[in-house]
Amino acid sequence: MLSKLARIPSLGVTRVRFLSSQALDKSGKSFRPVVGIKRETVNLWEQRSPLIPSHVKKLVHQGIPVLVQPSNRRCFAATEFEEAGAVMSEDLSAATLILGVKRPSQLRPDDLLPEKTYCFFTHTIKAQSDNMPLLDELLSRKIRMIDYECMVNAKNKRLVAFGKYAGMAGTIDILHGLGIRLLAMGHRTPFLRIGMAHSFQDSQQAQQAIRLAGYEIALGRMPDSLGPLTFVINGDGNVSQGAQIMLDCLPVEYVEASQLKEVAEHGKRNRIYVSVVTVAEYMVHKQRKDFNAVEYFADPSLYESNFRDTIAPYTSVLINGTYWDARVPQILTCKNVKSLLDVRPNIPGSPNNEGCPTLPHRLLAICDISADPGGSVEFTEECTTIDEPFNLYNPRTGKTEYQIHGDGILMCSIDNMPAQLPYEASEYFGDTLLPYLPDMIKSNALEPFENYDASPEVKNVISNVESELTALREHFPRIQPRHLNIFEDERHFEELVRQNDLIVSLIPWKYHPLVVKQCIKQAKNLLTASYCTPVLKEMEDEINKAGITAFMEIGLDPGIDHLLTKECVDYVKEHNGRVISYRSFTGGLPAPENSNNPLRYKFSWSPEAAMSTVMNGAKYLEDGQIKEIPADGSLMKMARPMNVFPGFNLEGYPNRDSTRYIQLYGLEGCQTVLRGTMRYGGYTEAVSVLLNLGLLDSDSKPYLQPGAKTVTWLGVPAKLHGKELEDALLKKLSGDRKKYECLLGLGLLSEDPVALTNTPLSSTSAQLSKLLNYGPNERDLIVMAHELIIDWPDKKLREKRDVSLVAYGEAGQGKSGLAMSRTVGIPAAIAAKMILDGEITDKGIVLPLQRYIYKPILERLKTEGIEAQEMSTFVELP
Repeated sequence: MLSKLARIPSLGVTRVRFLSSQALDKSGKSFRPVVGIKRETVNLWEQRSPLIPSHVKKLVHQGIPVLVQPSNRRCFAATEFEEAGAVMSEDLSAATLILGVKRPSQLRPDDLLPEKTYCFFTHTIKAQSDNMPLLDELLSRKIRMIDYECMVNAKNKRLVAFGKYAGMAGTIDILHGLGIRLLAMGHRTPFLRIGMAHSFQDSQQAQQAIRLAGYEIALGRMPDSLGPLTFVINGDGNVSQGAQIMLDCLPVEYVEASQLKEVAEHGKRNRIYVSVVTVAEYMVHKQRKDFNAVEYFADPSLYESNFRDTIAPYTSVLINGTYWDARVPQILTCKNVKSLLDVRPNIPGSPNNEGCPTLPHRLLAICDISADPGGSVEFTEECTTIDEPFNLYNPRTGKTEYQIHGDGILMCSIDNMPAQLPYEASEYFGDTLLPYLPDMIKSNALEPFENYDASPEVKNVISNVESELTALREHFPRIQPRHLNIFEDERHFEELVRQNDLIVSLIPWKYHPLVVKQCIKQAKNLLTASYCTPVLKEMEDEINKAGITAFMEIGLDPGIDHLLTKECVDYVKEHNGRVISYRSFTGGLPAPENSNNPLRYKFSWSPEAAMSTVMNGAKYLEDGQIKEIPADGSLMKMARPMNVFPGFNLEGYPNRDSTRYIQLYGLEGCQTVLRGTMRYGGYTEAVSVLLNLGLLDSDSKPYLQPGAKTVTWLGVPAKLHGKELEDALLKKLSGDRKKYECLLGLGLLSEDPVALTNTPLSSTSAQLSKLLNYGPNERDLIVMAHELIIDWPDKKLREKRDVSLVAYGEAGQGKSGLAMSRTVGIPAAIAAKMILDGEITDKGIVLPLQRYIYKPILERLKTEGIEAQEMSTFVELP
């Protein structure tokens, strides 16, 4: 039941008294969650709310009290929130979680209450200097900060955002601006019918106004002297989708980037041409002059933009809605935009004609919805405002003037576009936020961060930096912690590399090229536990020229598996033996006592990345034949019982391309080379259920798009309900009730809201992460097993040698106590010290495959309690 609320007249504050609705953190302690919604003060136009009354009603119905700070500026009235069950209260001190949209305009004591959990856009992710004082205050007041901008899935895609409505509002505004700019240039056009976005009650009313303008355009009421008009939308995300919704109200024809030149010069006047472009159309590798998406997103600095040459000359209006950070090449600069003033439409006449002038240049307007000053459009010097939405940038003089008449390009870069459509934007945002609120509500800022039990999408973005740095200093007094975003703060990153002798990169593998590039530039040695990927291999010549050591693949897998394999294979070769079969399996598992869930598995790394591996293909050599498994989930059908540890119920299946290890390990002539993954028995059967129902599908689904109507897990496996659903699923699962109970146990048939993260894979992973993360008092387990079949020179005996490693985590130590952390971190640390001490001096890309490397590392691992066991059995050959 909802708690009772009583106002104390003598104090004028609201007291919250709970009858129920308690939350537990991982320590087992209970606390009383209360949600607060703060008023928005960042500017006079901010009318949005992170939750709307219908969202509040759902929280109250679940027994969560909600306090709302009064604000006459908010688009929803106080009475609407009160009718939904909220309590209007100036004082939010009783709240444990305080939600907002934007940062407070000031940093007064009541604006940021100490030791609370806050959620809003901090705008600090790109090291924006204006917001650094805010970050300092968050730290000093011991606030646990959840920044919406940092909530991403495993593919780095934003989960909670207003993007769609930024695209809609920005497009409405630039159509309005285009109308008055063309009027100032001597042309009356139908665009004058369109007002600013905030002048409409909602987006439907705006669309109607745009349709009326489009009707006139279709009738041919555009001045002939303008020539064809082309709109280019840069980006294909939520902003782009919103922009397209609005432009679709005009008589539009969509064209490819390659068709822009033709339609700009010879297109029709009674329609608008639209082209949606992405980085693939205009980013090229600096040397190869091609485009590789994986490489680009790992390190955009390897690329350069030809947007100015291939797209901008044929663009009338640019709507810029793509992501930008300091690594990404700018598409338009103060220097290269100057030449665009010389690109005129192919129309007879003169811009100086008083009655029917032609356009002085084709590029008329830019709506920079990204609103990054000095960003992808360099001459976006500062964000405009809803009060003064437009300015003119003159590339020839480099000056920006807040006017409509004169020389230059019309600019619109309002940084809070969605605030102009507050009702719909708030509902859209709240719908995307709602699935994550159960995790946010559990946050108790008074308890240690490691006790906070939440999904990675929420927990991984919390700014609790000060406590983590303090813990580092206390345990390791010689450490000097630094908090740095290497993507945004290139200057400090470069400085940090320059000041040190060895750079150890343990960030996600796809970002290593950025670190390697900086190490090459500074001639600094580096080490990483990750694989030497094809992208890193391409950098080998640069690494060699720099004369540095780039030590790679020194963790667990890859890492310890290399060390143990090479030790055994080299021994066999030295004694004239021959390895005829090699099988290797590794598994990161929960300790048996913590494996009581349908998957028999828990996540020590990214849930989505872990679940996506089941869709990988595999290639291996078995009994002299190359075998391949397609990348369609078939791996789960290849699982076989593993008897390497009789006390464990294990199964294993092939993993990726094992054939590359034939040459790497010196296994030429082997009949079998197979590497694979181990899991507890029942894992592949449970995963097959998810695969069979499409819950691990990586394709985007409309009903899982951020902003889509809230859907529960009950509605995802089938568009049925109740008994009908159970019958349908049982039929789909061949009548296997055990599989049906697996879905129940994973919460995939519950009334819980689904995280709207675009794909079933992402949404399912988010749900699993709530159930399958390690608690502070839980242990994990590492199991590794190599089986080598060896023929010896006398040809009388054949040996089966089993090399195995088992390591348990330590309960109560958090992530640092996980066996996965130790078996990855300790080998890397040993190798790092060997480089610093001069034991490893090889230059270029170095792998731990040489005796002088793997021998001492294995010996030193033993002193850390990480030691493999060997057992051999022999059979006589006929």
